[in-house]
Amino acid sequence: HSVKIKLNSLSSQMYLFHIEVILNGKVINSTNFKWDIGLNFSANKNKINKLLGYDNDGDGKEDDLISSGLFIGESIGSIYNYPIEGMWQIADRENLPAGFHVGTYKLKDTNGDGEYTPDDRALIGRTEPAYRFGIQNTVKYKNLALRFFIKSVQGGKDGYLSGMGYNREQSTFEFNMLDNIDYWTPSNPNGLFIVPGVSNPLPVTRFFDRSFVRLQDISLSYDFNKEAGWMKAIGVKGCNLYVSGKNLVTISDWPGWDPETANKGDKPVMKSVTAGLEISF
Repeated sequence: HSVKIKLNSLSSQMYLFHIEVILNGKVINSTNFKWDIGLNFSANKNKINKLLGYDNDGDGKEDDLISSGLFIGESIGSIYNYPIEGMWQIADRENLPAGFHVGTYKLKDTNGDGEYTPDDRALIGRTEPAYRFGIQNTVKYKNLALRFFIKSVQGGKDGYLSGMGYNREQSTFEFNMLDNIDYWTPSNPNGLFIVPGVSNPLPVTRFFDRSFVRLQDISLSYDFNKEAGWMKAIGVKGCNLYVSGKNLVTISDWPGWDPETANKGDKPVMKSVTAGLEISF
């Protein structure tokens, strides 16, 4: 087993904390039955200490670089956007703020001035995950072997977030590509996304947690006895029959196709099942 802990001060402007733990062991190691397990865990944390040193508002504190999404005391992946409290419903239509419509996002009046402006934006989370872990198991009984690897990325509190919406181009409506989208309608008042064809007057993005647990690899194989008469008769030195799968199960609350690839166009990882026979002479 091994444990690695790193605390790096990248510069006077930022620090990075990294911890990595790797454990491997034999749970059972008998003649006919063996069970090996491997665990890995890692976590990263970073914080901006200082930026350009400007104090344009004269409050005695260094200014954040809001336009660049950089905030002193926060991570480099901080998300600065409008906090969403829900959806404007039909019952609210007599009191809708200017520019807002039923079925659009209801924002939080962060500064309490009774208006919705860019000043209502706030830090709502970060893009980086809190930690990652993996579990590798290999179980063997005589000539039969089962191997599987479970991978997980977890955001913790307000971490591993990514914005998600849907395409409102004309082709989206023509080809009815909205039929699987959980958007607001009078009969679906708790929909995740705003009613199609309407937008908020402010550039609002809804963010979702991408945390997931995935069965990334699994295989079942059987090694035929090398001393078998039929193998010797035809000159076979080894014969292995196997079936394997990749990305077969993913557990996540992410509403898109795939939580791990959300920031890469949200193209899903491919599921696959393979069966084969390996023979060596």
